[in-house]
Amino acid sequence: MSSCFKTHGLIGWIAGLLLLLSIESSVALEPPPGIYRERTPVAVDVDFSALGLKDCQSVRALDTAHALAVCRQANDKAAPGLQLFLVDTQSSKPISRLLHSSDFGDAYYVKVTVLSNDQGRGPDVVLAESGAEFSYGVQVYTFEGSELHAVGAIHEVLDDEGNASSVIPALHIQ
Repeated sequence: MSSCFKTHGLIGWIAGLLLLLSIESSVALEPPPGIYRERTPVAVDVDFSALGLKDCQSVRALDTAHALAVCRQANDKAAPGLQLFLVDTQSSKPISRLLHSSDFGDAYYVKVTVLSNDQGRGPDVVLAESGAEFSYGVQVYTFEGSELHAVGAIHEVLDDEGNASSVIPALHIQ
């Protein structure tokens, strides 16, 4: 299985799942709920060291009051790997951490993609893609109001030749 197929197949599977979630019955009287499309959150230049974070790979604003940061905790003993942090950035209060994900283990990158409904209905979907030497995967979250909820994960494992193993044993969608 080629690397291009693996990547596009995984993204296509996620896009298909989101499309199925957004389809309403044709009998419904309400207008269709819209389609989830990728949006590019604005990069934010904020120092999160006061929150005990370091080595931030990216910090993106979700809205005027919240940012998603991919960082490590300054206290490496607690969780040495990269984590996804939801941070309250409102100017009227001190910056505070609202949520942090589980540790992405030995991942050397975490790429965040945000999908929003084109009609403004429903929560945003946050995909956190991570990669390590022999594995990669996507953690799936929803963001609505001030809350980020973990939905599940799709993991892929590569063998010594770079071929993908089955995703089914590691599929955790709740």
